Amino acid sequence: MVMAFKDLFDLPLETKVKNLSKKPYMGYVAMQHVLPLFESSGIEEAHQLDQAQAFTDLMWPDGGNPSFW
Repeated sequence: MVMAFKDLFDLPLETKVKNLSKKPYMGYVAMQHVLPLFESSGIEEAHQLDQAQAFTDLMWPDGGNPSFW
């Protein structure tokens, strides 16, 4: 699982910012000048298979990332 998170945070910034949410601290939270090493990516309803699959398809549109499952 740790490698899956490495794969996620190694994605280009333009890919990570596609993970949007209207809820605070959900979706992608970029590094900020006060916390330059902080990065977060929340997945809404991650316990639901279709939502997890939608997130995976969004981040890896060319076929997903099997290690993320």
